[in-house]
Amino acid sequence: MSLRRLQMQQDPLSVEVFAQEVKVALRDLQVVPQVELMLQASEVARYGSQGYTYHDGYLLLQLTDGTQGYAWTGNDEVDVPRCSPFIGQASDQIDFAAVPDYFLVALIDALAPACFGVPRPYRTVVLAGNTRDKSRARAECLRNLLPITATTRVGILGAMEDVIRAVGESTDDVRIADLACPGDTVSGRSVESEFLEILSWCDAAIVTGNTLKTHTLEEVSAVIRDREIPAVAYCITGHNLLPAVMDRLPFWFVTTEDFPFYWYSGVSSLRIFRQDQTG
Repeated sequence: MSLRRLQMQQDPLSVEVFAQEVKVALRDLQVVPQVELMLQASEVARYGSQGYTYHDGYLLLQLTDGTQGYAWTGNDEVDVPRCSPFIGQASDQIDFAAVPDYFLVALIDALAPACFGVPRPYRTVVLAGNTRDKSRARAECLRNLLPITATTRVGILGAMEDVIRAVGESTDDVRIADLACPGDTVSGRSVESEFLEILSWCDAAIVTGNTLKTHTLEEVSAVIRDREIPAVAYCITGHNLLPAVMDRLPFWFVTTEDFPFYWYSGVSSLRIFRQDQTG
């Protein structure tokens, strides 16, 4: 067994472990950034080609060095009064055990560039136009990163309507899991909850970065690694952190987006990181 594979098996991919590593790294920074801004958004959106309505939100944290971190949330999940006392604090003075889970995820995502470093992307794709154009272009880019043929069984973690549609144009064997909306029908397909079963079934996988917040990244990675299937992670949650620790992950590619995200009309970017850049 290679040293790298042994390291990947031993490194827990948990928020708690990443947070501890960030805490240690903060001690070596000459200038420790403060948390200067928190944005909590609650959204009701319909922007896909089939008209599925999303009810969710996100938390955005911005540091004084200009970096941002994100965490996907439920519409009523963020407790603003509980989070407000941490705004204006230096990152190394924040008690990580005292902050809500979603705040911690966004915080370590924002701190990842300073604490770990983030590699340069393999490629950057510009997304432009209205929301539906950008959503479709992003979905097709994700699909095209994997070797999908008419007989490929594809598992998608995260009920992203246009991603499901784009993959379904290449193969009929598609299953979707999303812990937030099991039982819903998205792009004509039923959403399941048993994500590990889907990963054990599929030949290729497209995985949301929100597995970081749902504390399922380690389980997901273990199945993908053990089965050695091609997989792509698409990240808003963890958009800095996952590229920074990509050498611990089994994904062929990790794609990330900065604010403003693809569902806002205008121009934004999809950054693509490739595994062999870091390992």
